[in-house]
Amino acid sequence: MFIEEVISRIWQPVTNRYKECYDEAVRCNPEELYNNIVSDMNKKNNTTDKWINITILETSGCPHCNRNGIFLGCSFCDYFSRNIAGYAKMAALNKIDSNLYAKAVRRKFEQQRGVLVDPGVSELISGHDCLNPEELTDEAFDEMFNQGNLFNRKAMFFYLETRASSINEKKLAKLKGKIGRKVVIEFGAEVANEWIRNHWLNKGITDENIYSAIENIRRIGFFSNANILIGIPGMNGRQSLELFKDTFDILDTAGADYILCSPLIRQGYTMQNYLFQEFRDNPTLIETGVTRGNSTGLPEIFTVFDAIFWVISERSESLKKLILGPVFFPPYLNFIQNLYKGDPNEIIVNKVLLAIEKFNEQRDYSELIKIRKEVLDSSYYNEYKRRMENLQGKEGIQETFSTVAEEISKKMWPEQWRTKFEIFKSELLEYK
Repeated sequence: MFIEEVISRIWQPVTNRYKECYDEAVRCNPEELYNNIVSDMNKKNNTTDKWINITILETSGCPHCNRNGIFLGCSFCDYFSRNIAGYAKMAALNKIDSNLYAKAVRRKFEQQRGVLVDPGVSELISGHDCLNPEELTDEAFDEMFNQGNLFNRKAMFFYLETRASSINEKKLAKLKGKIGRKVVIEFGAEVANEWIRNHWLNKGITDENIYSAIENIRRIGFFSNANILIGIPGMNGRQSLELFKDTFDILDTAGADYILCSPLIRQGYTMQNYLFQEFRDNPTLIETGVTRGNSTGLPEIFTVFDAIFWVISERSESLKKLILGPVFFPPYLNFIQNLYKGDPNEIIVNKVLLAIEKFNEQRDYSELIKIRKEVLDSSYYNEYKRRMENLQGKEGIQETFSTVAEEISKKMWPEQWRTKFEIFKSELLEYK
């Protein structure tokens, strides 16, 4: 697919670095490599607040992103590049001694959270695809969940991240009664449109995967938490907001217990960061609303505000399902706050940020309702609304993607851009 060629080019430096690290590690003696990995575990990789502890496991990484040493995963995601040597070492250890790999995964968890410590109210284990045996092998899964408790008692809420395609009743049944009083399985739906999810976001997840995941989770007595994106790279703000609404409704109707909302930020080797680095001042993409100078690669604060307020006002019966993503929202709000420092519109933006933070922390949307009128009356919001009205909505997504793909093709493959662009146009014929 066109998007796979794009992502593999963006990630080429990581692929090269990973190969160096893996080739060196796989030549090691298993015990030596294990000891090297364990001694490297001196930096905590977890975050804690009053509501949730998030622990990131040390594993071989996401099988969808790492395809036999070539990196071409989801176009909007970069959990990998900051610890490429660690992932390479763990993959090498798994290759040469799967039992030691399993012990290293458990040891990493204990290094992060301690041995049989008190759990927080909510505990989230974040690997990449925790129910996929390519990442959490059968031995590692057993080491984590069957060889002694993780905490001295069950957490009130226990969250586990995986991909929808890895969720099956048999694997879920192995967790039942072991990890939390209320178990929530998180997975990325991202957007309701399957073509966008797979041909643009490069997710590799079908609609059927999502519906089946929700049903399997429900049948075992767990709760589903489906992630959706705000600010899809390569779209304008109007299109992103319209797709957010469609996706929320579809997941709600499908029976998702919770719907996790994640505004993207530009980071690492993501499509949104690539658009910022290469096209933020591109006049063609500025005209489409896809890029906006220094704001490129981020959903505008009013897009996020309108998305949340739409759920509050138009889907109030489903408001209890809405969760502001604990991984993406804090850095996004911080990013926006820094972006507007010294800006003439800093005051109104900060009021919106505070209202969103209050809703996130206390489930109290009174501040959002209170500030709504002030936002609607502000010149900055009205300028934003005029810009959105002049952009194409979801009916023009194919044209927008086509424009972006053409500009990317010219940049990445100047000598053969027409050939690459024709590949994308042939895929676009399947858009529904």
